[in-house]
Amino acid sequence: MKQEGLKYFTHPELMAIAFTLFMVTFVGIIFWTFRKSAKKEYEQVAQAPLQEETLHGQN
Repeated sequence: MKQEGLKYFTHPELMAIAFTLFMVTFVGIIFWTFRKSAKKEYEQVAQAPLQEETLHGQN
């Protein structure tokens, strides 16, 4: 079954490039998400629903 699906991919180098781009992007997003400098920002965002603030234009 795998061979039937792969026989339509005539350019394996394009598959390798696409896979490499995907992996680099995925790893980059993981590092960006778990970087130490983002901890303060994530804590502020986590507290946003609990803060009482007036909406713009309302008194």
